[in-house]
Amino acid sequence: MQNEGLIATANGFKSQQGTSRQLALRSLTPGMMIEIPAPRYLRVQEGQTWKSLAERWLGAEKRAFVLADMNGFKPWHEPEAGQLIVLPYPLAWLSNGTESLASLSYRYLGSTKYAYRLMQFNDLKKERPERGQIILLPLVDLTLTEAGQAAALRAASMLQQQSDRSTKKQQDEAAAELRKLQLKLDAGQYAQVVAGATRILTQKSASRTTEARVHHALLIAAVALESTALARESCEAMRQLAPDTQLLPLYTSPKILKVCPNPEQNDEHLSPR
Repeated sequence: MQNEGLIATANGFKSQQGTSRQLALRSLTPGMMIEIPAPRYLRVQEGQTWKSLAERWLGAEKRAFVLADMNGFKPWHEPEAGQLIVLPYPLAWLSNGTESLASLSYRYLGSTKYAYRLMQFNDLKKERPERGQIILLPLVDLTLTEAGQAAALRAASMLQQQSDRSTKKQQDEAAAELRKLQLKLDAGQYAQVVAGATRILTQKSASRTTEARVHHALLIAAVALESTALARESCEAMRQLAPDTQLLPLYTSPKILKVCPNPEQNDEHLSPR
């Protein structure tokens, strides 16, 4: 029943009218995606501290004490690189003005002794939150049943597939727009090439190869328009994406080679210009 209330609260089913369970049952529909409160696990990187981790993942340095405490450390003992730590799930709770931090701690954290965590996590000065105040409850002791774990894996797989399909579609669109860009480049429509290249680079999730070729086209157009700064930026971006790319001197304008000289060794070739 307690976890049922957590799920209802996390998905906004809780209200002053009716219980969380009643509202959740009325609000749930087949096929609905809901959030299951669960902590995250993170492997500490070199140079990270409790403060930097709290700011990055919990929104504020001041939550470093609670983060360290929940992982069994004192905040002045910094985590070691490679160490696995738990990041609490911040459950948002709307205060009705009647519950104390101790009662909230008992209900959601399992003991009244953790009321200080709520006070520090939310930077509170009073033991009883005011009515209408939003309190973040840092939860770590949340476990899924085997059925819940299986459902979570299925949902994650579904979301990943949707993301992959979206990325593939954008990459295909970027490749198609690149082909149109090459035609405009051949026609000497350099201003349109700059506009089209910018649109691809800012609005599409293109592959590295496509991005390199877009920057190549942008380089040529920028040189033709005598925009040296843009040409150099395009050259640098192209070299970062495809370091071994060679611009063949036989087919490439000396103006372009002056702005974007070839590296000493290379094995890959772009279409000659």
